[in-house]
Amino acid sequence: MPGGSQDTMITAKLTGSDHQEITAKDLCAGYNPWLGIIDAIPKLRRIKALDSNMEYGEDRIQVYDWVDGFQNDLPFLLHLMTLTFIPSTPRLTNLALGKPSDFKYANKKITGAYTYPQSFFMLGSVTFSSLFKGEFNRAIAIKPLKSFWPHQASVLAQIMEVDFDRNLFSFKTVRDGLVFTTYPKPKEPSAPPTPSKACLNGKYFGPPVRHWNEDVPLFDATKEFDPTKFHKCPPIKSELEEGTIALLVFTAMKYGDDVGSFNIQIVAKIHDPPAVISGTIPAKPLPKYLTNLGDIGVLGEDFPEPKSEDEEEDPHESTKAYLYELAKYKYA
Repeated sequence: MPGGSQDTMITAKLTGSDHQEITAKDLCAGYNPWLGIIDAIPKLRRIKALDSNMEYGEDRIQVYDWVDGFQNDLPFLLHLMTLTFIPSTPRLTNLALGKPSDFKYANKKITGAYTYPQSFFMLGSVTFSSLFKGEFNRAIAIKPLKSFWPHQASVLAQIMEVDFDRNLFSFKTVRDGLVFTTYPKPKEPSAPPTPSKACLNGKYFGPPVRHWNEDVPLFDATKEFDPTKFHKCPPIKSELEEGTIALLVFTAMKYGDDVGSFNIQIVAKIHDPPAVISGTIPAKPLPKYLTNLGDIGVLGEDFPEPKSEDEEEDPHESTKAYLYELAKYKYA
């Protein structure tokens, strides 16, 4: 079950004596203190995660190269790695460590150890933030972290039983980031809904889906983040700047055969946008295990880049045509 033996085993790999004796010299030489955790993460079949907003081309979900972005801030890179491997709790699953067999999907909700919809969390770089305003809903969008997103997408695809013959899972995006939203405002005029009274504490994370007019709780976790004490962090009442590193708590569901949807519950700010320009040379060499990290927790090579339009033999039978149909899909 979520937060059970799988995460216990993963945590034990990090807290052993070998990790405590690691020196700065070891790190620069390429020693990977998270190797035990990485080896313990379930290896899942890679899914092709696509942007369902795009009408043409197999546009992949864009990821954030956090190692490049924070190349001159090794302490934060190590902190971000630690956050990415935080163990799950029974009601809050770290998607980067997720094990699909711990969950089931029915009636448009994922459940785990309890019948209440399961909450997940993941980190990313903010591309859009509208947590406190919006005529039709509240929303935030992030680029998920490079190396971790392939496993996260595969976890969701297997839980929600996406057709692996097609091997596609599509997601809505805003400004090139995965979008997490509240309920949309109904098309028909109606009285504004009453805000939910669902608990917000170390065990519960508010309603599984917030009302369209309900602000999303945002906390300042730049000093520390504990999934059981996040609600004790200082609240933030202003939108997050583009490029901010944030941790999102959410529930997930599926529309149609393979269109994923995220319902935002809570947001925690982890770090301000990076100060350096992406693609520059680091002031000091980074540990090799960071620069050569690769994709974690997936089997198989990454998918080849799609053909250009003139090379496409039959666009009407291709994934491009399929994505075009997805782009016209109307959500309930």
